[in-house]
Amino acid sequence: MERDLHFFIGMIHEKALPVQRDVERYSDSGRVGVEQMLRLADFDFGAFRGDWAHEEIIYDILVEEFLSGPTPRRIASTVNRHLPFATPSREARHVNFLLPGFCDATHPVAPASTVTDNLDVPDGATCVLVGVTVTGNVRVGEGATLDGTGGGNNFMQNLQAHGPKAIYLSNSSVGGNLQVHASGQVYLYPAISIGHDLLFNKITNFCMGGVSTIGGNAQIFGTTGISTGVCVSFGSAGPNALCNTTIGGDVQVVVNEGPIALGSFLGGCTVGLKVGGDMQIFHNGMVVIDNNDIEHNLLCDANNPPPTTTSTSATQFVDGTKQGQCAAFDTGKDDPDGVGQ
Repeated sequence: MERDLHFFIGMIHEKALPVQRDVERYSDSGRVGVEQMLRLADFDFGAFRGDWAHEEIIYDILVEEFLSGPTPRRIASTVNRHLPFATPSREARHVNFLLPGFCDATHPVAPASTVTDNLDVPDGATCVLVGVTVTGNVRVGEGATLDGTGGGNNFMQNLQAHGPKAIYLSNSSVGGNLQVHASGQVYLYPAISIGHDLLFNKITNFCMGGVSTIGGNAQIFGTTGISTGVCVSFGSAGPNALCNTTIGGDVQVVVNEGPIALGSFLGGCTVGLKVGGDMQIFHNGMVVIDNNDIEHNLLCDANNPPPTTTSTSATQFVDGTKQGQCAAFDTGKDDPDGVGQ
């Protein structure tokens, strides 16, 4: 394997790019050249596309093709992660392959520090972040917990979690999308800023609010349980809650078994949602819709039981149309110039 690895690095050095002391992130043109050259050797680049395609293409190839076994790792002083060996090239220079940072109980990230790449929380690990800036993406593994309740965190790109135990964030921002799939609990309170879209898919329970913002759409699919645990401090055990949040796009709540409160609800949040697009409520169990300001339409269908509200035209506004099971809601209009103006 060592001979093959040296040959592989030598080809990259000779054919594709000049090797300096460190191989850093390439420009697009350089990456294309490397990929075109290596594709001739039947390397499968399909696995390197998708959500994380911006990561080092050489590192991806090494892991997939050469380093299938476990490799010891260390955390550098800059919080970046490196392979703990150097590979000589044809000109006796060395290539260090930069890996994303990772965080667990053994390798914590220092408060008020900056991770200048992606940050991974490994499967089953717990990562506590306080005042941390991550310039790349944050990825949370299966059974892992991301605890950002200390606040002050700034994730400049995306936060994605697949099968985590829990995601807790307070007074923090995500510059891109926040996507959580097959999770236990998600607690985003207070003062959470999400630059693009929010997606909860098949999670147990959630709560979000406290003067928060979502720049794009909020999509909530497949919630199964009731609000418990940390979310009890948000109000009381009961419905999963999204309230006191300004949402730039649509709110889509679809196929949820667990009860959901959109806007204010008894014993919890007292301020509703400001929705820049539609609110779409389809194929759910119990849904309560109270004290919201919806710039476009309120659409409700195939929910059992039908959605309910305690609001009146003085406290809940729909500037577009009300359709389906929500058509009879007593709502006002706070936009005299037309829908979404």
